Amino acid sequence: MPMARKVIVDTYPVQIAPFNPKRVTLGIFNTGNYTVYISPDRVNILNNGWPINAGVGVIFKRKDGDHVEYELWGQATAQTELRVWEDYE
Repeated sequence: MPMARKVIVDTYPVQIAPFNPKRVTLGIFNTGNYTVYISPDRVNILNNGWPINAGVGVIFKRKDGDHVEYELWGQATAQTELRVWEDYE
């Protein structure tokens, strides 16, 4: 069953999703006002992470070859809000 929740991302690394081998889809939607950078590695996220601009989302799917089971971390230059949606087998 799909699960959606709010995650507040700050200026330090925040876990967006823990490791979960049963996850098949992970959607991240930036509902805040600042760019959020995401990465499976919590080190140096602002320099090495993938940006998700305010008002933009991204969806990862196992069937597309994405590694949705990995833990995912986020960091922003100012506190901002995400909506995270997960679906499981």
